[in-house]
Amino acid sequence: MPSAALAVKAAQPRLQHKMHTGAAFKAIATCCLAHMAANGEGVVAGDGESVHQMRVGLRRFKSACRLFRRQAPMPDGYAEELAWLAGALGPARDWDVLANSTLPAVASHAPDQRSRSALASLQQRAMETARQKRDGAAAAVASARFSDLIEALEEWTGQLAAGAGAVPVSVFARDALARDRKRLAKRARHLSHADPPTRHRLRIAAKKSRYDAEFFLSLHNTRSQRRYLRGLAALQDVLGGLNDANVAAALLADLGDAPAMALGLGFVQGYLSAGQEEGVRRAGRLWRKLERI
Repeated sequence: MPSAALAVKAAQPRLQHKMHTGAAFKAIATCCLAHMAANGEGVVAGDGESVHQMRVGLRRFKSACRLFRRQAPMPDGYAEELAWLAGALGPARDWDVLANSTLPAVASHAPDQRSRSALASLQQRAMETARQKRDGAAAAVASARFSDLIEALEEWTGQLAAGAGAVPVSVFARDALARDRKRLAKRARHLSHADPPTRHRLRIAAKKSRYDAEFFLSLHNTRSQRRYLRGLAALQDVLGGLNDANVAAALLADLGDAPAMALGLGFVQGYLSAGQEEGVRRAGRLWRKLERI
């Protein structure tokens, strides 16, 4: 697989307190689209980390559009095209995590050579599928459909009036971040007894809260806000690990139930199941710490 050095991480927008919401969205959206476009070369080359970074850029862009949906309604048809791109990137990322992160972590705890051999065979199958999914993502990003989408989104955001929106972004950001905290607290209620769908909703809320806080960091770059962002990132990582385990179980089911893979599948499923309880406890500790910031 090509080097992850091809991947480009997100840049943070620079906002000003007196900026109005239209100009703020334009600055944020421009950063998100630049992040997506910058990873195009890596995705086409088959680089898994570039797929991840483009997917992050896409999610950040969609989060920004959701946040400013009243100030800058998305034109008809764009949501469907963004869903198409997400459908190309998502499976590539999911299989890449399974093949190159989840299964190696499980294999490091294999008790004997027989188990390690079974897991190696399973990982080989997963890596083959991951390559196929990356090829699919590469074909999508190399297509005229992708370049037309990026061009259209850049044209739309570029035409937004700099003074659009009656509310200064500093006021808008304060209210938005307060709503995020309230939503996050609601989702985190009874976390210790939450089922996987409930934890998934909390993970999505944490991710959106993190994106929003990062968008507005140049307006609220205080020590407390940086601590809050680090706490959100830590909580998101743990919840992401729990979600990866659930996704892994579904993906492994797609590999079939051939007798030759039964041992490896059984060990992986047992290992992931055993880690769920500790993951939930860690998430609870991180949430309680985050509440105090």
